Formats: sequence, structure tokens, C-alpha cells
Amino acid sequence: MLSDVKKVNKAIKILGIFFTYDDALAYSLNFDRLIQSMDKTLNLWKWRNLTILGKVQIVKTFIVPKISYMTNIILLDAIKLKEINRKFFNFIWNGKDKIKRSVLISNYDKGRLKMVHLKS
Repeated sequence: MLSDVKKVNKAIKILGIFFTYDDALAYSLNFDRLIQSMDKTLNLWKWRNLTILGKVQIVKTFIVPKISYMTNIILLDAIKLKEINRKFFNFIWNGKDKIKRSVLISNYDKGRLKMVHLKS
């Protein structure tokens, strides 16, 4: 009975996530695709005249759920975390940070914006 089972050599996609026996390939397929999708979404919103609060809301609404869904299945390494955070804050400020990230990340009760900051 077990002799009828064949190992699949290519990646299969289940509920939007690629699975394969090659962990590096699965990681690349999933997170490279996720970062491309994130870039596309951020570029779509970049040209609108949004406030900082509006940009924070875009990140929280459209980007974080995708990352959260993916990272529930596959762990995200520190290099990709750093890249994603850099893209978040680059989108918020249209370039270099204007204030400390810790100020932007703090809670509302301290008068801050409670921006998402991914960490390992």
C-alpha cells in the first residue's frame, strides 16, 4: 500500500501558501511573493496624499494580516523582518525617518500612533 505513494518534487499551493520538501524554496516562494504583494499595495497608496495616521492604518489593514497569516505557518527570519520594517517606515515617511520609531510604535494613551513593528 505504501509503495503507491510518490514523493512530489514540485511545490504545491494550499490556501495561498506554497509547500515543498525544500525548505529554502518554500521560504523563497512564500516570502518573496509576500514582499512583492506588499510593495505593490504600498506603491498603490503611496501616491495618495495621506496623513501619517492614514498611512499607519493602511499598513495595519492591508499588509499586517497577510504577514500574520503567512507567519502562522512559516517562521520569518530576522533579515526579512528587518526588510519588511524598513519598507513600512519608508512608506510612512516617504524616505528617511523623521522621528524615532519608538515614538511611532508607542500606545495611543501616550499620544502615539501604535504603529506595527515586527520583531523576532
